[in-house]
Amino acid sequence: MIMRRLTVVAVLSVVALVAGCGEYLGDQRFERVRLVTSKPRGSMDVKGSTDLYGRYLEVEFSSETNLTPVGARTSLYVAADLCPIRDRHRIWAFGPYADGKEVADDNGELVERLPGKADDRLYDYVRGPVKALKPNPLDGRYHYTAYLLPSHPMPGIEYSSSSLEMPHYNLATEARDVCLRLFAPGYNLTESRSSTVIIPASTIAAAFATELSWQTEDSARAAELPEANFR
Repeated sequence: MIMRRLTVVAVLSVVALVAGCGEYLGDQRFERVRLVTSKPRGSMDVKGSTDLYGRYLEVEFSSETNLTPVGARTSLYVAADLCPIRDRHRIWAFGPYADGKEVADDNGELVERLPGKADDRLYDYVRGPVKALKPNPLDGRYHYTAYLLPSHPMPGIEYSSSSLEMPHYNLATEARDVCLRLFAPGYNLTESRSSTVIIPASTIAAAFATELSWQTEDSARAAELPEANFR
């Protein structure tokens, strides 16, 4: 009887240990960062939220891991913070995406989110076509993107009082590396995680500098228009 109890306890311990191990989400490598004006449509986006904030830092990263099978089983999220990651919700982040689509589907494929047609829909999408994710032919790796808000709060946006209590930041002036990591909470004792992607401060500064040069050129062109109209 005692031996039977010991056997049952041992089996349950092994099951608990296996159930508690999260899935590794791959070694992710930073590729590039740039400023964009919108992001891909996601399953939880409210109407107009793909370009609600007007500016996003698009971070591209890659790995040898195809995340679509994971996305079929559980929800994937992006944690982002000034390095090292201490508060994974410090920097507002959206994703991950691949080929401009969500890494989530019942069949482990990419979901195309299309604009909703009914005016009273809370969410601005309907489920569209899906397709399998393929590695990039240039390097044989799977490429993904995440979208970070350059600052919090963002100008011109109305926030709830609870949102305004969240940490404030401005990546244009922080001059620090940013870290991001994929995670999937699931039901494990330890959540599934990827390696940490480090976005060098120099590349973030270059992204903002590029935007500034575009703004300067646009302003110069605008200043020339009235004179050109009188010719």
